[in-house]
Amino acid sequence: MLKVTKKPYQMNKLELYEYFHNLDIETCDEQHYIVTRNLMIQKNLLSGELSETMAIQNMFTELEAEGVF
Repeated sequence: MLKVTKKPYQMNKLELYEYFHNLDIETCDEQHYIVTRNLMIQKNLLSGELSETMAIQNMFTELEAEGVF
């Protein structure tokens, strides 16, 4: 796991890209993942639509209920 010395919004594109791809989705705080993913999209490092925190939190809850995590 990477040692974080900056917040994702303070990172340059390369740092953010590496940080995001090293996040462990199983242990990462869901809201942190969403915010970081949205930053990736805003900086054109990831394609997709920006996510609202509640919608993603509901998705994680449903996936947990199904036993994915």
